Formats: sequence, C-alpha cells, structure tokens
Amino acid sequence: MRVQAALLAGAAAGRLLAAVAGLPDPAAEEGAPSGAAAAGHPAVLVARAEPPEATYHPWAAAPRASRRSPDAPPAPDLAQALGRVTAMGDPRLGVLDAPLPGDLPQLPASLASCRTPSGLLVAGAVRADLARLEAACRAAELALSDGPSAPVVGASPGHARGRALRRAVLDRIGPATVSTAAEGDPGAPGTGEEAWATHPQARHWWTVLTRRMGRSARLTVRRLGSGDVHVADIRIRPASARAGADPGTVSRAVEATAADAVALAALDAVTRAMAAEHVPGRALHTALSGAVAPLATAGVEPAGWAEEGWADTWLAGISAREPALHSALYRLTGLRPTPWRRTGHHPLADALRASGFTVLTGSGGPR
Repeated sequence: MRVQAALLAGAAAGRLLAAVAGLPDPAAEEGAPSGAAAAGHPAVLVARAEPPEATYHPWAAAPRASRRSPDAPPAPDLAQALGRVTAMGDPRLGVLDAPLPGDLPQLPASLASCRTPSGLLVAGAVRADLARLEAACRAAELALSDGPSAPVVGASPGHARGRALRRAVLDRIGPATVSTAAEGDPGAPGTGEEAWATHPQARHWWTVLTRRMGRSARLTVRRLGSGDVHVADIRIRPASARAGADPGTVSRAVEATAADAVALAALDAVTRAMAAEHVPGRALHTALSGAVAPLATAGVEPAGWAEEGWADTWLAGISAREPALHSALYRLTGLRPTPWRRTGHHPLADALRASGFTVLTGSGGPR
C-alpha cells in the first residue's frame, strides 16, 4: 500500500506542477489516444505495486456522470475512429479485446485479430488500420448479439447503415440464390468479365487469389434490380483437405459496380485463405466492405496522377458512389435501420455510444 500511495501522490504532484506551469495535463496527454480525447473519455490513474508503476488509462465505459459529455459525436475520420477503438480495447479498462495485427501476415493483404465471446476473430483488408476497424465493429456485434436481436455496429451513422444494408441484401438473396441466378442469366447487364476485368483492384485481387495463391475459384457476378447494385460470389475449392478454405467456402460482396464487388469478394477470399493458413484452429472471419470508404478517405486527397490501382483513389471512388448505393439498397430491401435497443445494462453498448459509434438493428448475417 505504501508503494501505491507514493505513486498516487507523485502523480497528483505532477498534475499540480503541470497546472501551475501552464503545461498540458499529464492525464490528458498519457491517457487519451488520438480520438479518445474527442470522445470525452475520462483518464483513470492505475497504480501497481509490483512492478511499481502508475499510468493513465482511458475509461470508455465510465458512467455518464463522470464524462465531459454524455455521448461523443461520430468520428469524422479513420484516425479518430481507431483512437476510440484503442480506448475501448485498453488492456486495463477496456470493454473489447484490442484488434491488432500481431504476428499475422500483412501481405498480400493485411490481417488483424481479436478475441470475442464466439471465438477468435480475424479481419482482412487492404491495410492494417482498416482491418482493425472491421475487427472492432464485428467483435462488438458478436458481443452484443442476443439471438434474434443482432445489431450492426459502425464508427459513424453512415458506416453502420452501409454495413446493415449490405448485410440485409446478402441475407435476403442467400449464397445459393446468387450462384443459381448468375448461371441462369449470364447475359444480364454488367455480369460479363468485361465489366470488371480491366479494373486494377478487381484484376489484382482475383489474380492474387487464383494465380499467386493458386486457389481454384469460381466467380459469378449479378446485377440486382434496375439500379447500380452488383453482387459478386466467389467459391473456393481447396487443392487438398489441408489447403486453403474449407469446401463450400463462399466470399460475397455487394457494391455499386461489378468491379468493386469482385475486388472486395476476392479480397475476402484472399484473407480467408491467409487466415486458414496462419491461424491455428478455426477462426471467425470478417473482411473489408465499401461501407468504410467515406471514413477511410475523409480528409485524404489522393494524388492527381493516382488511378484506382492505388487504394486511396479506389476507396475515394467507392465513397463517392456510396450515397447512391444506399438509396438503391433501401429500395431493394425496404430496410430502414433503427437504433438498437439493448435489454439491461451492457458496458460495451454504453462505451460504443459514448465513443460516438452507431449501433443499429440488423439481420445478423456473418459479414
């Protein structure tokens, strides 16, 4: 107790000296990762006797009475969203296991993982920061899910709506429907290879999957309705019982263009195969969707010479198409996502809302 008392006294003296000297508050400097300060999370001093240590930690699940404001505004960009994820995954006071790349491979795609109540979750994306956000959102959904009331979590209202609408479409059409319909209507507008084969991202991820990784894959693409909505379906047949994904593994994506859908479905298949090779046992999986593009490109100005082979330029294009896609998905599904209402006290739900995240009702699909 004497050691801890000395640590607490030293920390208090340090804050007083900083205040007198007009220096930044050590609690604010040490306890608030980028984005957590904007969320208004209080910093808590945690003292340990063995080894002697006193450090400030953000308390994302703090009671409302101890916050500077009840709920934070949504994160305006990816950096702030990840700062809030870091606070919610704090090793001392967090409500989520922090999603991190760890020892997972970062080429040809990036992986991040975290523990969830349903088991280990692996997320895949074109960059590690995007994989971390995907993992955090899906981990929160798994932790909040209580059967039929499966929520959809996003770092902003638009992010959550995009995730909910895509999931509703995939749940409604089902994996078998996509394949059968595509086979039966090969001449449907926008379903031919010419609709995506020249796009640098679609071509890249399809080539990585089928040539670099040597996976035997079957791709079908279909336009849904009369608007610009496309769904891509990729089925993997492993070369042996130990290689790649299990028989029947399906990767799907719903996006505004055939090229975007193929690229993201192929990225999903690539990251599933990477996880199967590098993660012991069976892990849950989630992957990047276009819903995150507005956050990922907020405040980012791609170089004028960069075409869509560059991730920032590609994501900027997806972001520009996102509002029209939402309208088309609303018409297709009739879904109007509403705020998710929890039953009883749930520290994670409180922390998400206090961090500016949006939790909506959803259909609870796997993606």
